[in-house]
Amino acid sequence: MRNVLTCTMNICFLSPPQKNTAKHLILGFPILVLVSAVIVDSWGLPIRATAQAISFYIISALAIIFLLSNRQHPPQFGLANCITLARLIITALLASTIGCLHLITETGIWVLIAFAVSAALLDGLDGIVARSRSETSFFGAKFDMEVDAAFILILAFLVWELSKMGPWVLAAGLVRYIFVAASWPLSALRAPLPPSFRRKLACVAQISASIFALCPLESSTLQFTCIAVATIFLFVSFIGDTLQLLRHTAKTPGAQP
Repeated sequence: MRNVLTCTMNICFLSPPQKNTAKHLILGFPILVLVSAVIVDSWGLPIRATAQAISFYIISALAIIFLLSNRQHPPQFGLANCITLARLIITALLASTIGCLHLITETGIWVLIAFAVSAALLDGLDGIVARSRSETSFFGAKFDMEVDAAFILILAFLVWELSKMGPWVLAAGLVRYIFVAASWPLSALRAPLPPSFRRKLACVAQISASIFALCPLESSTLQFTCIAVATIFLFVSFIGDTLQLLRHTAKTPGAQP
């Protein structure tokens, strides 16, 4: 078994940074399985809940290793990326409850909300740690952004299942992936974007509104209003980024749209 793991970690087509990223993702796997097993046992959830968490984590890990990691990013994973990895594990745990929320008590829902709030707070911490420890990198920024997108998507599914809101709430979780799909035929959308306060605010607003929508309150009117406004703001932000990239390409001589 040890030889199999050694061979897996030394696959020739993985660059040193990819191998290091894979090592940390593998170390996070047993933590996910253990916590998921405790949740399933404590709340009486079906075993497929753990399977959902594992599937989500494996798909995310493969995307991180083969799509985000490259030969240019720093060989050290760093503390900031470990914090982002913790957020990915929490997101996978939340994903495990999709389709099972009707089996969870109100107390359990508040525990899920606590998980979500923890992930949101860690989202602010990883950037601070990266800057204070000089660990900022292109990989770290992309890793953080994609975990944010996955977190918003999972929260959208939970809100849809738990609340009386329609499937329109999924739009906020899907918009990032619509943007990625549009970048395949439109190479302009694959260009890097400069940092934007508007983009960060839209992300924070959507996450906050989604967590608030999960709260078991008597009246859902305020929750509906908050998540509707946050979703509209998120779409406006993506539209602004799209137009900015397309305009920049149009002004660049010889650029391909």
